[in-house]
Amino acid sequence: MAPASFEPFVAPIPFRSPSLGWGGALTIGAIFRVDPDDVNSPPSTAAVAGFGSENESFGGVFVFRGHLLEDLFRPRFTFASGRANYEFFGVGSDAGSRGLSADLRTDFVIVKVIPLFRLPTADWGRLGRGLYLGPLIEFRHNEHSVRRAPGLPPGFPLPSFDEDDLGLGFAVERDTRNSTFAPDTGTLFQFNARFFAESLGGNEDYQTYDFALAGFHEVAFDTILALRGVSRFSGGDVPFNELGQHDLRGYERGRYRDEVHLAGEVELRRSLFGRFGGVVYAGLGQVGPEIDALESDNLLWSAGFGLRFQLTKENPLNYRADAGWGRDGFEFYFSLGEEF
Repeated sequence: MAPASFEPFVAPIPFRSPSLGWGGALTIGAIFRVDPDDVNSPPSTAAVAGFGSENESFGGVFVFRGHLLEDLFRPRFTFASGRANYEFFGVGSDAGSRGLSADLRTDFVIVKVIPLFRLPTADWGRLGRGLYLGPLIEFRHNEHSVRRAPGLPPGFPLPSFDEDDLGLGFAVERDTRNSTFAPDTGTLFQFNARFFAESLGGNEDYQTYDFALAGFHEVAFDTILALRGVSRFSGGDVPFNELGQHDLRGYERGRYRDEVHLAGEVELRRSLFGRFGGVVYAGLGQVGPEIDALESDNLLWSAGFGLRFQLTKENPLNYRADAGWGRDGFEFYFSLGEEF
């Protein structure tokens, strides 16, 4: 039987992240099919959310992830605005390891549009299955300021500036997953190239290139092996907040950042009982100024476990609680949706 054509959800949840601390969020959205008779398109998702945290961060976001016209068209839209208070450790692996930081405040507005179109690649065989291409448009406005910077050594790089950047680029996606919410087979490859320039009305000239590959395989009944690899390569006058940031669980996001970021993660997912499930995971990552500068001594490891609760019945959207250990200690996460 096909999933319901419209499934609303309301998710008032506490959350925790290493950078924001504890907070509360309210997400209201729906998982739906624009055309109930279109059984070839995965369900679309639209949601609006607001949050506030103990470190006085707050914000709101609207997201739409569409699957339309027999899945020939996948529009993506994101709007986010708010204030983030967080620690800035500097740039580079050594800066993250030293643990010296300043408290920054960033007031932000982000608008991102990616309309993806499926390519007519039937003659390409398996390689052409589920292949999409589309333009990328992104606007970012950031106002950075220093809240506190006690005890920092002379010369510590403290960003404090306003930033308006308009970027153009393109996105490639190849999706062979059997589900967009809880896949147990298939892969998802994504590549985004973004080009920001003063000639487009921005403050800086820089480029970023993002690669992501995730794979899923059912290794036993109700047991899924999930793997992912991600990277960011950047060049030009890249703002600190657009550098590649180490994001494995067990670390404060942004503590390790540089022009090159590489990470890989493996996760074993298991249904337990009713709507509950569990995961165990491990990963490795690294940042550096360039590929040739990456060294094994600077590898950042991660390992942990988590619990899941399925919020929606027809299309499995999960609450998740994860405990992660890394080189710098322990971190706890509570949020909506899978890590990948």
